[in-house]
Amino acid sequence: MENTSLPTTPVPFIVRFLKPYGRYFFGLAAIGALWSLELSLRPYLIKVMLDRLAEATVEDNLFYRLAVPIGTYIAVIFSTTILFRVYDYLTLKFLPGFNRDIVLALIDYTEKHSHSFFQNHFGGSIANKISETADASEKIVEAMFDRFLPHILALIVACYTMSTVHFHLALILAVWAICFVFCGHYFSKKPHELSVELAESQSKLMGKIIDSISNMLTIRLFARQRYEYGYIAGQVTRKTEKAEELGWSALKRHSALQTAANLLVAVLLCYLIYARQRGMVTLGDFALILTLSISIIDSLWHLSNGL
Repeated sequence: MENTSLPTTPVPFIVRFLKPYGRYFFGLAAIGALWSLELSLRPYLIKVMLDRLAEATVEDNLFYRLAVPIGTYIAVIFSTTILFRVYDYLTLKFLPGFNRDIVLALIDYTEKHSHSFFQNHFGGSIANKISETADASEKIVEAMFDRFLPHILALIVACYTMSTVHFHLALILAVWAICFVFCGHYFSKKPHELSVELAESQSKLMGKIIDSISNMLTIRLFARQRYEYGYIAGQVTRKTEKAEELGWSALKRHSALQTAANLLVAVLLCYLIYARQRGMVTLGDFALILTLSISIIDSLWHLSNGL
């Protein structure tokens, strides 16, 4: 665009509109950090309960032996529920206003363009781009709190927790996680390119449809209905082709990442059985590692979808 009153790169652009919402930003970041701790804490409490059950004798009072881990587990469940509701509250106070500020700023930014700019661009396409920019910025901020920050912290905490049980298992998880994220980023390049092309095709299509409907009287006066229909049909076909390409690319990516996730579970299960037979891990350790690895796979899956 011709006007330079707004940042033209994503990070400075988003940071500009985040500044008025700093307190909500840090509140959401704190909740993400607490959630990452909870992700490892619950499996650890299950480990403690299973180990105490395995060590208990017939004469032992199980309620007494399990009172602390069970009480802590229940407290964590209720605390997490409250935490997520606070997260929802902060999101409602933050994201709608963030989206509104971007839309208004972009409208003001667009109005300052020259008359030739509006002659050379569809009005509907300009409107779509304003809406898409605001929505995309909102999704990036959501991804930061829903995926990147909490899931990266969760991986770090999980590796530390796992290292307290068996260093080799933590090493396997850490190496696999790095490879998984790298592969996720690599396989995301093509879908990202296709997504941009699809969004551009969608914007052109909607812009043309809106302009055709707005100028229907002129189109009828000059008998241009068939021409307009043919042009729009061509845009629809191009959009459909891009959508199909994106779908196939996403299918290949998901298949590769799911295979990697399945391999990790298989390797960990084999190692855990081997270690259990030699008395290297307890029953609780077995449950902790397996539960934690499945949780981390789920976290990294969400993380990779945001790359």
